[in-house]
Parts: sequence; structure tokens; C-alpha cells
Amino acid sequence: MAKKEETKGEKEEQKAKGGCMRTVLVLALLLLAILGVLTYLTFDPQNLSDIEGWREDVSPIPAPGRDLGKVLESALKGGHSATLTEREINHYLVNTLKIRQEGVFKERVELKGVWVRLTENRAEVIIEREIMGKKRHTISMFLEIEQRLGEKDQVTTYVHRSGGRFGRTEVPQGYLLIVMGAFDSLGAAYGDELAIFRQMFKGMTRVVIKEGELVLTPPES
Repeated sequence: MAKKEETKGEKEEQKAKGGCMRTVLVLALLLLAILGVLTYLTFDPQNLSDIEGWREDVSPIPAPGRDLGKVLESALKGGHSATLTEREINHYLVNTLKIRQEGVFKERVELKGVWVRLTENRAEVIIEREIMGKKRHTISMFLEIEQRLGEKDQVTTYVHRSGGRFGRTEVPQGYLLIVMGAFDSLGAAYGDELAIFRQMFKGMTRVVIKEGELVLTPPES
């Protein structure tokens, strides 16, 4: 009798394991389907022609303007305001971008450029690539600045990733996890500039994103 009960228990256990395996398989197939759809969306690239400083062909490289790294450093040390326009940010990126496509498809994928679109209260960072010299695709991330006034008028600055775009389609923040490697590489390429931004934020600098420009103002201004 005990043997029969044991056999019945084993069957129930195997049935439960089979159900779990089916659930995992369904979830894996669903994930692959989502990745496939998102990849497809990136090949319907967004229109970049409204971005000041965007160039369909990044060569020849535009004449260098202000060194934005030095502009930020001077503003930090001197305690004065700095305004960066969308055009000069994008020209600076064209002149200084050094990262390249890595991974399995690096021989077939060319990094065409990285662009910044500044709109009211939001910056959009866009990575533009070209596949085998024929097909363009874009991914982007939205960044929003939140500044909170605390005790003794101390300002704390938060930078939020508030979603992005796969091609022309807007996606919520969670989907950016799929492409964060590309944005992390970009951040590493501009580590010095980002470090200055962090110091300015710690110095309670007021940050305002407007249409076409980024304005940084020290607290005493």
C-alpha cells in the first residue's frame, strides 16, 4: 500500500514539474516574441531632422565649437551659469565620440551617431546605427531632472530614466533594460563630463531643460 501511495506521489510530482516546464517554455517564447517585436520597431527609425546639429552624414566633421567639458569645468570652479545649446551639444558629440559597436554583429553594424534632443523638461539621448550599410535603426532614452528643496534650502537632484523609443515607438522605462548596455558604454565614453555634472549637482546647481538648450545655474544666482 505504501508503495502505491509513493508511486501516486511521484506521479503528482512529475505532473507538477511538467507544468512548471511548460510555464517556463511559454514565458521564454513570450520573451522572444517581445524581443522580436522590439527589434523590428527599431528598424522603423525616428525622424531626426528636427534635432539642431544633426547630420545625416557625419563626415566631414563640423568645425569644433566650444569645448563643453571645459565650459562645464569653468562654470563649476567659477560658480557661474552655463548654457549649452542643442546644436553645440550635438556638434561636440560628432567631434568627440569614440565608442564603436561591439558584440556579435560588430562587423555588420555601424554606429552612425549619438544625438541629443532637448525639449521642455526632458532630454532624449538617441543612438543611431546602420545595418550592413543599408538599414538605419534608432533607440533612445528619455532623461528628466527632478530637484527637491529640503531643509536649509538644500537642493537634491535626481536624474530619472523615464522611458524611451525603439524606432518611432515610445516604450516604458522597463524596456530600456534590453538596451542599457549601449547607453552604459556611451556614459563611459563621456565619464569626465558626467563627473563634472555630478559635482555640479552636489553643489546644488539648478538645472533647467528648455526647448533647444540646457541651463545650469549656481544656487546663489
